[in-house]
Amino acid sequence: MLTNYDRAHVLTYARLLDAERDGYDWTEAAVEILDLDVVANRTLAEACWRSHLDRAHWFVDGGFAT
Repeated sequence: MLTNYDRAHVLTYARLLDAERDGYDWTEAAVEILDLDVVANRTLAEACWRSHLDRAHWFVDGGFAT
């Protein structure tokens, strides 16, 4: 189900998908788009980046319509 969080982060999802398409390293996307500190906690930052990217894919693949 589409949430208010999703609605508020549509631009973030688009930027993550663009970064993926353009071949950005996940750490660069995590820092630049999600403002994460990949040095302080790489594991947590990667999990956060991955969950947002997965949600972005779900969103554009029509999951929002279910």
